[in-house]
Amino acid sequence: MLSFDKEKLNGYFSDETEILCELIDDFFSELPSMLAPIKDSIEKADMGGLQISAHTLKGAVSNFFPPDCVEHSYELEKIGKSGVFDLNLASEHYQKLEAALQILEGELKEFSKELSG
Repeated sequence: MLSFDKEKLNGYFSDETEILCELIDDFFSELPSMLAPIKDSIEKADMGGLQISAHTLKGAVSNFFPPDCVEHSYELEKIGKSGVFDLNLASEHYQKLEAALQILEGELKEFSKELSG
């Protein structure tokens, strides 16, 4: 089973495979700059920063319909919004998010090759 919804992605982008391939490349080139503020916010217990940066990543990754990535981004966003910072919980979701994103990256890059080939 893939970490993203291939049917939804194909349906959403239908015949726009070139645009989809560019979106995949752009997302993963920008990903480090989206993850850095999340990690920084966790390290500094900056709840407002965590809420905003997790929300931003959630929106960007949602384009690919990956439930695990969206879930962990959302959980980080909720921690930031909660008013009570839980370092262990935030760290756990961040680690799970990173792992899910690594899987997603491999699968989407393979999918992009299929589309281009």
